[in-house]
Amino acid sequence: DITNTGNIVYRRNTAMKRYDYTYWSSPVSPQTLANLSPLTLSDKYFWWNPAAGIYNWATVTAPALTSMTQGQGYIIRAPQFLPDLVTPWPTSSEPFVGSVSGVPNNGDYTVSIVKSASGDFNLIGNPYPSAIDADAFITGNAATFTNGTLGTTLYFWTHNTPITANSYFFNDYALYNFTGATGVGTVAPNSGNNNNPAPRYIAAGQAFMIKGVNVGSFPATFRNTMRVAGSNTFFFRQSGGAANTLVSVVENLERNRIWLDLKNSDGAYKQILVGYIQNATNAFENGYDGEVVEAENPVGLYSLVSDKKLVIQGRALPFDSADQVPLGLFVTTAGTYEIALSDFDGLFEDESVGIYLEDTLLNVIHDLRQGSYSFVSETGTFDARFVLRYTTSLLSVTSPVFSENDVVVFKQNDAIHIQT
Repeated sequence: DITNTGNIVYRRNTAMKRYDYTYWSSPVSPQTLANLSPLTLSDKYFWWNPAAGIYNWATVTAPALTSMTQGQGYIIRAPQFLPDLVTPWPTSSEPFVGSVSGVPNNGDYTVSIVKSASGDFNLIGNPYPSAIDADAFITGNAATFTNGTLGTTLYFWTHNTPITANSYFFNDYALYNFTGATGVGTVAPNSGNNNNPAPRYIAAGQAFMIKGVNVGSFPATFRNTMRVAGSNTFFFRQSGGAANTLVSVVENLERNRIWLDLKNSDGAYKQILVGYIQNATNAFENGYDGEVVEAENPVGLYSLVSDKKLVIQGRALPFDSADQVPLGLFVTTAGTYEIALSDFDGLFEDESVGIYLEDTLLNVIHDLRQGSYSFVSETGTFDARFVLRYTTSLLSVTSPVFSENDVVVFKQNDAIHIQT
């Protein structure tokens, strides 16, 4: 915990398409915001204002005169032109090098974590030229991130999907909490996608969204004890001192997890995680459950707890094979989709433990270990169609009833398609 002297140059490689935004923080000081991406238009630098009644993106009014605040996150759009100042930045992913120069940050940096009736997201960033441990940051600020139980969820923006009509339409946030992490899919035919799951170790220069758990404004401090050597690869996009004893408690939790993917042939994708985790319960908890971000997504898959739609759900141990997890679905385009078992660990590595998907509409129980489940859906939200379960036995037998969703008719490429 000394004061550094002398400048370093720190470079972070990424890949950007035209109109893309990347989430940045600065590992050095002072760093003028505009100097990070000099060819970005001056009105395309933003910070997130979480204040009640505002809760929205705020334009940095003078990026050429504004120094980046340590620990604060910013989003910056791709350069308007290539370095020749004539050719527009390409619509395909192209390498971009974000370069900063200044005294490397060291010591304590405190940010505010806000939750109000307007919302609970906060955009902060790693203030150091080294990776930090997300678990250490959460547990090291236990007073701010405890509401009944300790924990919160981090959201890392990947923007794999091209921006269309000034909007992103796919859910490109990768999530991390004590239960585990989810990633985002490859959106064909794009190149330069970042398909890594959200990292526990947050790379230098990386900003991210984090949820406040208590109403009001509370301090959260980055400390040198949260820094780690190495583990500095997973940058999204493209990731000494007294020990924090709570970290070892968190990282050594028993975890038994299942990852499911929803996708179709057009590149729509959503991944969710359901885990049976030590210290978790079947109720909603900030440290073990991560909520969906609604962002005009074309598809969605989520588990349900009360009125919460979850991308990550931690459930209680001991595991009971009779447990059932309701799954919700929404699609904006009628057609054929599939749900697949993406990964698993812990007790689910024992192949004798079943992993099944029940389609209550068709009275089908499908073995996900044997392959993905293909189904047809009309547009809409369906919170009672699917169930994740671990046995094939039904509590009761009902006669199938034909419904309008058994046959879906839709137009595609100037042709009428009928699927059942």
